[in-house]
Amino acid sequence: MSGVWVRAELHFPALFSYRVPNTSPSFALASPVPGPLTLKLALVDAAIRYSGSVAVGERLFLSLRGAAVEVEPPERLAVLRFFIRRLKPGKGKAAMQRSVGGREYCHLGGPVTAWVRAPDAAVAEAVALAFRRLGRLGTTDSLASCRGVSLGQAPPLNTVWRPLSAVDPTAWNLRARYVVRLTDLKPTATFDQVNPYGGGRAGAALEERLYILPLVQEDRRENWALYRRVPFECQSGPDGG
Repeated sequence: MSGVWVRAELHFPALFSYRVPNTSPSFALASPVPGPLTLKLALVDAAIRYSGSVAVGERLFLSLRGAAVEVEPPERLAVLRFFIRRLKPGKGKAAMQRSVGGREYCHLGGPVTAWVRAPDAAVAEAVALAFRRLGRLGTTDSLASCRGVSLGQAPPLNTVWRPLSAVDPTAWNLRARYVVRLTDLKPTATFDQVNPYGGGRAGAALEERLYILPLVQEDRRENWALYRRVPFECQSGPDGG
């Protein structure tokens, strides 16, 4: 397929929590890597913030909404589970109410590498510039920065996530791998649907997929688990993807 791959090495200086879609906010499971939606919207946000123009972000959004995204997790990471106190909105005009809940947070032992396939060289340069200007991924407390960007290098398929629907389980070593549900934009999504000030319905612009990550569990205790990256290996032939 035509296009230009943009490769970015992302550094996370603190714990982060990307809630898995359709999990309860009262007990939120976390994905160990940011999903396609998070990456695409973070790039659009960076383009808007640094250009001062919503139109610039919308043009980038239209170029990225159907773009392929690949992510390689770090060599090692930890998933931590906390019991936290929090505030939640009261009913009607009531004040904020105190509550408790569970939340998973991730601690990465190295950078996350992301690839975005831009449709042409001009969009690839715009994506690379947006990556360099990243300050966060997702909410304002999910700090992230880009350590380096390059163009043209395709992702190594044995160390990036794989859509579960595109993998032949009889051909690849998938035993005990990490499976997570993540969200992406539909190719027909509009900017107004995801713009928080646009009044659109974001749900209609999104689709969910199961991904299998090249991670295996190394150790686990009551409230934490350690994972290490193990490349996928073809055992009997190429997969269906």
